Amino acid sequence: MRRYWSTAAIALTALAVTACDTTSETMTDEEIEQVLDRWSQPDALEKAPQERGLHTPDGRFVALPSMASEPEQLSGYFLVILASSDTPGHMPESLLTLVDHPDLLAGVRRASSSWFEALMPCYEITVAGGFEYRRQATALARQLDELGIDNYVKQAGRYVGPQAVVEAWCASDKQAQSAGCGQLRFAEVHDGRAWLWLAQDPLVIERALEGAAAPTPLGGLTAWSTGLGAETIEPHDKGDAWRVYAPGSATELGTCRINGFAAITRGQPHFGYLAQEPPPTAPGCGEPALFAELSCKEAPDEPLIALPADQPEPALYTALAPLRDIELEDDIKVIVAKSEAFGPVFRQANAEANERSVPLQQLVTLRGYVAKDRKVLLVQVTLQTGDGEVWCGSDDVRADLVAVYDWTKEGGIGEQLVPFYAIEMSEVIGLIDLEGDGTPELIQQRWPDELQVIRAGQATTCTAPQAYCDCPC
Repeated sequence: MRRYWSTAAIALTALAVTACDTTSETMTDEEIEQVLDRWSQPDALEKAPQERGLHTPDGRFVALPSMASEPEQLSGYFLVILASSDTPGHMPESLLTLVDHPDLLAGVRRASSSWFEALMPCYEITVAGGFEYRRQATALARQLDELGIDNYVKQAGRYVGPQAVVEAWCASDKQAQSAGCGQLRFAEVHDGRAWLWLAQDPLVIERALEGAAAPTPLGGLTAWSTGLGAETIEPHDKGDAWRVYAPGSATELGTCRINGFAAITRGQPHFGYLAQEPPPTAPGCGEPALFAELSCKEAPDEPLIALPADQPEPALYTALAPLRDIELEDDIKVIVAKSEAFGPVFRQANAEANERSVPLQQLVTLRGYVAKDRKVLLVQVTLQTGDGEVWCGSDDVRADLVAVYDWTKEGGIGEQLVPFYAIEMSEVIGLIDLEGDGTPELIQQRWPDELQVIRAGQATTCTAPQAYCDCPC
């Protein structure tokens, strides 16, 4: 408030002079201060938040159910679920029917599906009740059925509570497509064929699907394809040539051409979806994305990257066997301790370990990579307690950093090529020098199944996200 006083003082002074034709003196600075101090602060004028809910046709109000105060008590219980939504505060219309049944309405609560081992994460569920035995849940479900209220019974599984990695995944924009891919594209293998991912806006995808047939399984129930008759999806044309690489196995597939286009819905569905009988007839996870089918033969079933055939060839690094060299490890430990990235990560992990009264382990892993006549060292530092298992309610602590160094002909540590940076829920699966500048890019696979290219440890230059609808535990 006080940073606006000088302007307000000028305005008040002018008002005192011109408001009427008198010779009254303007207010003193002290008086102005008193006036300003009497104004209400902006936050004091804010209206109290209105209670969220719905109104029945006759005007009665149904409030948004509260979150379960002790969700851990639902661990392993059979839940009668009225609705699930990826939008917090979703209000199912069925609650309007329950107004005339206050005994049933009183038991309705909300909870996060991410907190339970057997539920698909990232949904807010509205629960009519939770029971130790299925027959109890079924009895309530039948009552709701008689009232015409949609519901289903699902066993929650073990309560694992909020998990940082899962919450971060749920909060992220999993369909976002990063700018900065340049000419690079990711490719995937479905039904033995390589498919080039085309980063396109949702509006383009929607238009491409107008009048298209229903999707059919593409070699399994985790990918469903709708063929498109288009000859072009800008800026890609049938017949365009791409060079395709598998950085994980350092394999070059050669030049492949675009045979056609399709919309593919891919993602990891909930395990219950995969066990349906009869088999499902529609995708169980994900949204359509545009792909180009490539003519590659015998594509390995691993993440692929592709570059237009007229681009310079990248340097593909081959991974060597994990390295155990005590002298190198000791040298790296000194370098790690002095790096800018290590200090904050170490202090945070150490504080969390101390809170749990458990020792913090510090591990260094070295792996060599070679491209033509150049060798580099991928260095990974892991700080962890216990087994470093951070899933499913574990109390373990874990933090990882990676860096890349030149590996000298004498077997020592040379120039730093990629500075240490923290990775979370990720694994480095390959190195490739896309620009031929001697600095390799890192190909990462981020949980659950998202591919990333990282340049100089600074930012994701390209990412191909996939949906995940299964239970993380």
